[in-house]
This record gives sequence, C-alpha cells and structure tokens, in this order.
Amino acid sequence: LIVPSSGTEGNPITFGAYGEGEKPIIHGGIIIPNDDWNGPDANGVYTYTYTGTIIFIAEDGEPLKKASDTTCADGNWYWDDPNDTLYYKPTSGIPSDHVVERISDARCINVDDKQYIVCENLHLNLCYAGISGSAYNRSIIDIVVSNCEISKCRMGILFFARNGHDNSNIILSNNVLTNNGESIYFSSLGALGGTEKNIGHIIENNVIQDTGYATSSLFWNDIIDGDVEAMGFQNLNNSEVIGNQIIGGAPDGGIVVWTNPSSTSDSNSFLRNYIKDVLGAGLILGSYATNNTIAYNIIVDCGLGGPHPRGGIRLGICSTTGNKIYNNTLVGNDWSIYIFPDGDYYSIKNNISFNPSIGHIVKDGEFANNIFDYNDYYPDTGNKFCLNGIRYNFEGWKDKSFQDAFSIVEVPMFIDADNNDFHLQSTSPCIDAGTDVGLTEDMEGNPVDYAPDIGAYEYSELNHTETHG
Repeated sequence: LIVPSSGTEGNPITFGAYGEGEKPIIHGGIIIPNDDWNGPDANGVYTYTYTGTIIFIAEDGEPLKKASDTTCADGNWYWDDPNDTLYYKPTSGIPSDHVVERISDARCINVDDKQYIVCENLHLNLCYAGISGSAYNRSIIDIVVSNCEISKCRMGILFFARNGHDNSNIILSNNVLTNNGESIYFSSLGALGGTEKNIGHIIENNVIQDTGYATSSLFWNDIIDGDVEAMGFQNLNNSEVIGNQIIGGAPDGGIVVWTNPSSTSDSNSFLRNYIKDVLGAGLILGSYATNNTIAYNIIVDCGLGGPHPRGGIRLGICSTTGNKIYNNTLVGNDWSIYIFPDGDYYSIKNNISFNPSIGHIVKDGEFANNIFDYNDYYPDTGNKFCLNGIRYNFEGWKDKSFQDAFSIVEVPMFIDADNNDFHLQSTSPCIDAGTDVGLTEDMEGNPVDYAPDIGAYEYSELNHTETHG
C-alpha cells in the first residue's frame, strides 16, 4: 500500500479494519511458481531467474537462512544479484512441496512524505518493512500506528528524518511486533549529515518479542547489515517511550538512543518499560544525550548474549547535567549500570541492582561528576564495582568514588523474583529508603508518597498483595 495523499489536521486518512473479524492482512511475499524453478543440481539446489531485488525468501511462511554462497544447505538460499539468480535448497523434498515466496524491498505500507495518517488494526508480515516513511520532500508528522501486528519483516516500523526535514508527532501504541529483523527504528539520513531530528513522538504500550529472530531458532544476522535493536532512536527529542514490553533477541539493545554530535537527543522520558532477556544492553542512552529521564523501568537478564559486557543500562559520553536514572529495578543483568569513558553528570538514585552476573556498576575512566545515592546493591561479594579498571567491594567503591553515602546492601525482598514479581514485601528494606527525585508515579502508575521506595514499585497496603511463601 503506497499511501497516495495526506490528511489534514483534525481529518486524518485512516487505513484499518472495517467491521468485525480478524485483522486485515497486508502480506509482502510473492509466490514463486513451481514451473519457474530450474534444477536441481547434483547438490539438490534449485535456481530461479528474477530481474529485480530479493531481500529474503520464505518457505511455508517462515524466512529461511541465507547461505554464504551458491552451495546451499537444506533450507538455505543465496541471491546472486549480478546474475539475477536465486539459489534455493528446500528444507525437505522439492520446491513444489512448499509455498516459496520472494520478498523484495517493498513496504507493506509506505507513508513517504505523508502527514496525518492513521494505520490501525492491521496485520503486516513478510515484507522489507511493515510500515515505512521517509521525509524526502517534507516532514512526516502526525502519523498514528495502533493495534497492529507486525511480524517477520526485515524492519518492523521504520521512519527517516532526512534532507533537512524533521519528523514529529508520530504515535506508536498497543502494537505487537514479533520476529522482525529490527522492530522500531527512527533515524536521520539526510543532506545535513544526519542532524535532522525526531521530535515529540510517543511510543507506548507496545509488545516487542524476539527482535532479530526470524523464528525461535533462526537469526536474522545473515541478512541484516547494521544494528539489531528492538527500538532504535537517532536524534530523539521531547519524546516519550512508556509502558512497552521488550522480550528476547535484540543483540544490539532493547531501547537504544544515539545522537549525531551536531544534533541533539534532549528531554525524553523512558518510563515504566519492562525489558527481559535482551541479548544486548537493556537500555542504552548513547553519547551526547541531554536532559533525559530513565525511571521506573524493570530490566531483567539482559546483556548476556554477547562476548562483551553490555549492561542493564548503558550510558555514553555526556558533559552536561540533566540525565536522570531513577527508581529502576535491575535484576540478573551482566552489569547493572555501565558508564563509558567521559560519561559525566549522570544522577543515579533509588535503583535496585540485584544479582548481576558480573557486577553492579562499572565506570570506565575517572569517576568525574556523576552522582550515586539511595541505591540498593545486592549481593556485595566478589568485588562487583569497577572504577577505572579496578574492582572493589561496596566499601571500597564508596571510598574511591565518594558516592552512595545513603545507599544500602540488603536483600530487596521481592515477592517472587523467580517468577518476575518484583513488588516489595512488606518488610523490604527498600521501603521508604529512597529520596525524593520529583517523580509522582511508579511502574504501575501508583502514587509515590513523601518517602519514596527504592526500585520500580512503590509499596502500599492499598495496592499490594503478598503471594510469596
């Protein structure tokens, strides 16, 4: 679907389900006719001649693994672009035993240069991108994507600010994205060298699963050049990323923000997100970001999928005040918080760091002007703090950093951590042990009282039921 025209303010053009029943499907695969296959050769490989571009192929609705050359193993394909030839070896039998589809660089829905468009209640799959928009000739503004299912696309949702045009007011809400190469990607790609901005977006209540996995066992690395992120944002400003669930995959990170040095990523809020089993870091605030708030997120078992430590929260170069890391619950990540060299002026308070596989805090380079306090770190064994390459226990960390004067080393007493219930028990030492950082609602939107708790949940007898043994 190439959207032909824009709506107007107050009168958007809407594409969506009409009446009741299943979501309408926009499906990007083109079936290769059985008679168009040549072969097999001695290796069981078939060929298909096509003038155009093939990004990947699917067999019976499942993307297949790309081979490194024309010698394909079972269930592999290889695209010889100079000779317009596709090589394919079925997972079993012959091509006519399967439905084999080629996927080009088309989009299920293309909103290039469009404004005031709503896409809702749709199912998009097997395409280069589920929904894509690039600001070639004018800014893309006021686009809403809601209640859509997007699966098995090279890119789930893709927007580019470019050619001097900033994109703004894009809302993504209540969508489910599964098994896409990259799930949500906002970038800057233009004549100004990538300094165009993404402004005023709202990304809320989306569920993203297994980014980078075409199926539960097949990794998209074979067909992806570049980053593999659940959510990637470049030059993001005055935006909200709230209440999303990100589960599995994403070797380059769950939520990732990066900034061109000549542009800005300023005044964004990353609140109440649940991020689990991400192979890369759970949440990355890259270099040159300013005045951002990362608060009341739960990040669990992230950073364990690569050869290098990733971090539950990873923080890049910063030389100004304003970035706040408050009331996050970080459980079972490799490092809970990882700060790169020249990462400065971060305010890190009221966080729980529980049972990291490597350690609680790593700060490459000197400590600088970062502020840590009112956090809970558990356990304090094995020198789980690292400053400028040297490992310390909690007391050594405090002595060298001059930080965490009011922080504690106590079991946080979650109700049921094994089953991902990180509410606090009524006797938790984290209750009323935090400090007022100006936030008013916890992970679930419950009010924060005059004595804030440490972690993502504010304990209250009114909203609390203990179910532990």
